[in-house]
Amino acid sequence: MTELTITEVGDTWVNGSLGRTGNNYGSTQHVQVKDGERRALLLPKLPSLAGRTIVDAYLVGHSTGTDAQTLTVSPVTQKWQPGRATWGNQPSVDSGAAVAVAVGAAADGEVVTIAGLGPMIQAVADGTDWFGLRISTSSTTAQKFYATESGAPAWELHLTVSDLTQAPDGLRPNGAAVSGARPILAWDAEDQVSFRVQVDTPATGLDPDDVAPDFDSGVIVGVDQQFDLAASAHTPAGAGPHYWRVQVTAEGEAETSEWSDWASFTVSAMPTLVIDSPTGPFGDPSPTLAAHLSSGTLSHWKVAVTGPDRADVRFRSGLRTGPLLIEVPRRHKGRRTIVDGGWIYFEAADDVDRAVAVDDPGVASAWVPIVLADDDSVASPTNLTVAQVGDGDPRLRWAWQRAEAADAWVLAVDGQNFEIITAEDITLAGGVYTWTDSGQVSPLRPHTLTVRALEGSQVSEPASLTHTHTVTGVWLLPDDGDPIRLAGTAVSGFANTSRYARYTPLQGAPVDVIYEANPGRMGAFAGTVDSREDVWAALDEIERLRSSRTRFAQLVWGSQSIRVRLVDPDATSADNILPNNLAHDVRFEFVEVDD
Repeated sequence: MTELTITEVGDTWVNGSLGRTGNNYGSTQHVQVKDGERRALLLPKLPSLAGRTIVDAYLVGHSTGTDAQTLTVSPVTQKWQPGRATWGNQPSVDSGAAVAVAVGAAADGEVVTIAGLGPMIQAVADGTDWFGLRISTSSTTAQKFYATESGAPAWELHLTVSDLTQAPDGLRPNGAAVSGARPILAWDAEDQVSFRVQVDTPATGLDPDDVAPDFDSGVIVGVDQQFDLAASAHTPAGAGPHYWRVQVTAEGEAETSEWSDWASFTVSAMPTLVIDSPTGPFGDPSPTLAAHLSSGTLSHWKVAVTGPDRADVRFRSGLRTGPLLIEVPRRHKGRRTIVDGGWIYFEAADDVDRAVAVDDPGVASAWVPIVLADDDSVASPTNLTVAQVGDGDPRLRWAWQRAEAADAWVLAVDGQNFEIITAEDITLAGGVYTWTDSGQVSPLRPHTLTVRALEGSQVSEPASLTHTHTVTGVWLLPDDGDPIRLAGTAVSGFANTSRYARYTPLQGAPVDVIYEANPGRMGAFAGTVDSREDVWAALDEIERLRSSRTRFAQLVWGSQSIRVRLVDPDATSADNILPNNLAHDVRFEFVEVDD
């Protein structure tokens, strides 16, 4: 056992008397308590107690002459400072953990002992935040104790701490199934320097405490709080339940801990996830994904589609039940979902109760690459032409020929695939395939545009050309909506940036907290709806953009063409109202959406 005496104690008292509730008494010579009116606040400076066992704890105060009374000590639950605490801002306490102790009268200089604080300090050793103590009294007359500032003996907190290391907890796996008979056994312990593991599979009806363990690791020196059963010579037999426990020795402690409680696990092999679709390279921009488990019953599943960087998630199904079957949308939250060189992630769980265990995720999973394979035997398109839909319009009308239809067509700008289109997307007339884009090709720059035929998962050599076009004004092309032509070129504040919030603490300098680093280029537009277009249709589109946070648009002006999400778009009647009210001011901010 270790005996500790803590004399470094910050203290004050608070006064609820009329006109005194705002006073601070942190520098007075005495600390006072009085029923319903005066309370003491103490902040003993505790040493590190994490993981320790508190055998006993009691508080000693030095009286200036006190009556017999009942003193109640409560743990404080908020930060406070002796030099600032008042009755009006006094911290809250946990009254459910309070300790009430009857004490006798004491003469000047005599000690008053408040026992029974062990559970309160043990809570701190177990992880509860420490904010000190509050003392109140049953006495209706003021009771005074010497304060730390008096120079006389004042407060002392006495602790008795066990030198026995605290038993480990947080054992895993525990209480459910693992996929293999020799899992990694893991636990939580403070300052571990060695450990010992026991494993047992008792006969039916027997308790593991009643029989010798089947396996004992002996003492192993190490700080790693896990033991790989596969590295041992022991394999638990059968499905279980199998039981295991651990004891540890902590740094600086002479004795080992008590054994932990027994944890248990059963064994149930994880079925294989069988991918039914896709089974190889493919080029469908909106594929159907399907899979099943090789055995057992499918409980729940999820899928995701990513770019070449697996962290770039473009679509998530969320957790679902029923058969693992889903059609991936062509676009999700404004972004093209399937990209050449990306990945599809499948994850499925059976109906077995799976344990939390190291390197045993409890689910079957697989990553499937998205691949388009070049094949010279696939006939290429010919006679590619590209022209603007209209004068100054950012949209391009692509046209090409091929002796027969392909399964799909892969379009690229400067070698980067930007769209995979199928028969329903295009127009076929007189052997010419025609498709109109949404203004994705940036103006005023020469670009190499290509189209390739896709047969199954094989793509042809490209038909290509170099193209440059000019855009007049500012254009907003919403997804699945009519294009909006805007008069004016007042696009401002266009720059790469980070989105952040400014946090201003009570003391110190403001802090900028970045919550989205470089989300894309941002800016603003102010202008009018171009009266040469259908103004009312344009206003309807702006209203739809205003009412939905999941609609996106292509914003094109000058030499720029970017995919954006609008922020608070607005259209109001202009001051110079024309006949039929055809002039409307348009304002919006925008954030670029990476595609």
